[in-house]
Formats: sequence, C-alpha cells, structure tokens
Amino acid sequence: MRRRAPCVLLAALHGRPGRGQRFGLACEEHQLRYPLLHRLRVPCPPGGCRDGRVRAFSGSSGPARVGQRRVERRHGVNCAAVAVGIVLRRRPVGDRAGGSACGVAASVTPPVRQVRASFDAESITVYQAFSHEIAEAALSAGRFVAPFSLSRMTWVKPSFLWMMYRSGWASKPGQERVLAVRMSRAGFEEALSESCLSHFEPTLHADHDTWREQLGDCPTRVQWDPERTLDGQPQAHRSLQLGLSGSAVARYVTEWTRGIEDITGTLERRRRGLDPLPDERPYPLPATVAQKIAATT
Repeated sequence: MRRRAPCVLLAALHGRPGRGQRFGLACEEHQLRYPLLHRLRVPCPPGGCRDGRVRAFSGSSGPARVGQRRVERRHGVNCAAVAVGIVLRRRPVGDRAGGSACGVAASVTPPVRQVRASFDAESITVYQAFSHEIAEAALSAGRFVAPFSLSRMTWVKPSFLWMMYRSGWASKPGQERVLAVRMSRAGFEEALSESCLSHFEPTLHADHDTWREQLGDCPTRVQWDPERTLDGQPQAHRSLQLGLSGSAVARYVTEWTRGIEDITGTLERRRRGLDPLPDERPYPLPATVAQKIAATT
C-alpha cells in the first residue's frame, strides 16, 4: 500500500471576524488551490484573534474538514490544514475547552506590553508614514533629508498593523506613503534607554512632578497603545511607539538608519489577505531597557 506523503494546507481568511468568513485552502507542496464554497460564522473570542486572523479553528465537522477530506481523496495526500501558520485541527469529541460554540479556539494572548517586530542580527524594521514629498526625497537620498524636519518629534512604530491603523492604510492626508525603515538595533536600544514613558507609571516615577520633569528632559518618548487587528480593532495587548526628538532625531537620520523601503504598493494585497503580513516576533530587550520602558516580561 502506497504511503501518502504529508502535505500542508494553507488557509486564507478574508472578511471581518464575526461577520462570516470564507476560507480558501491551498496545498503548498503540490501547488494546488482548493476553494471552500461555504460561509462560516466565526465570532472573535477574547484573545482568539490577532492581526485580523482567527488563530485556530476546530474543524471536527464543517467546511474546513470537508475541504481537507476532498483534497486528500482527490490527490492522495495527508493534509494538515493550517490557517496562516495556525493549525486547523480536529477537536476530540466532548472537548469544549478554550473555544467558542462555533469552535474557535482561543490562543495565548501576548504580554500586555511587549515589543514585537521584524528584525535580524543587526537591524529592526520600524514604520513611518509621510507625504509624497518627504518620502520621495528620502528614497532618492537613501536617508531622511529636507523636507523631513529635524526640529519636530518623529514617531517610529515596530508594529506594521499599528502603522496601518494610524495611517488608514496610507489613505490619510500627509501619510500617503508608508516607509519600512531598517534601524540599527544598537540605535533602537539606545533610543529606548534614553526614553521616558508618555504616561505616569507609579512603579517607575516617584510622583507626577518627577515624571513631568523626566518627560521634558528625555530626547525620546515611549508610548504603549492597543495593538490593532487587520481591520483596525483594538486588542488587549499593547504596541510600542517610539518618539524621537532633538538629538535623537539627528542620530536617527545620520547614524541609526540603515535602509529605507517604500512598501505602499504592497499594502492593498496585504489588507485583502492575499499576501502575508510582516513576520513580527518578540524582540529581546536588554533587562535594563525593558524595565525602563515598563515592558511586560
């Protein structure tokens, strides 16, 4: 009897959580695409959705499992169905833990304040949105030049989806171009080490007056805002924004920027779920920096 080769199915989730979703299965190994012609009612459980995608779906009976069986029968493969890297698994009979009545299994929620980003050994990717004029000048020079202002605070965001929320997917005036900036990790951590939180934190500040004094003295500022889903809904965990002013802006422009890429043209396909989002994972902050910015460990 011929042993059936393992195969991974990728499932794309389109639409808005809770409004009924359409899943499409694609066999990565055999280059097959197999649409599921069913509509699913998928509510978003607490902690169960992130980046606008359902983290896990239990397909014990339903279109996902039916589609998987069809592909197995047709192509003679064992299929482990995966939705954007999250397993679509068959739940044991009677197991109701960790999900909703519709079978969506909740995932582990990230720490409340955690820096998540795309990075390598030397650099971290941060995002900024600018007008056409600022973006074109920066791309031509390979660094930020006029009309970019060194005298104003500039904010960088490691979270792609928070940048999309802030810029309206590059639709807001003055934010029509989204740039992915490779910033040196040394510079990023230096900026964080010189920062002050934009809010009063009792565990870090003796009193409000002390906090306000630090806020005025520090060249960088850290703000924790709710992370966003693909459609802009707030989540329980937070995303970091880093504000640079004074000497920090000058160092960002002249020392810390390693490369600038215009990603505006990629946004629509990502928004529609046709292309993957950037791979963002927990950033390994030095312990002293994590304490300084009140990151959750």
